[in-house]
Amino acid sequence: MPTIQLHGVPRLVEPGRADTVLSAREAGLLAWLHLEGPSPRARIAGLLWPGVDDSQARANLRQALVRLRRAAGELLRE
Repeated sequence: MPTIQLHGVPRLVEPGRADTVLSAREAGLLAWLHLEGPSPRARIAGLLWPGVDDSQARANLRQALVRLRRAAGELLRE
């Protein structure tokens, strides 16, 4: 089962696979979801991309979620 490493360089660690390095926003997104649970997309997008218009922030969030699902689909389902 993959784990999230947030100290040092953020990454997903899964035995038998190369580590997946996460961006600061991807790590922040995973940490937020772990601590807060399901949250409105607009809220998360606004936190991760402040100062960006709402539609662009939501598009950025969608792309971040696509990357995370590819890298850690099993972890996100949990």
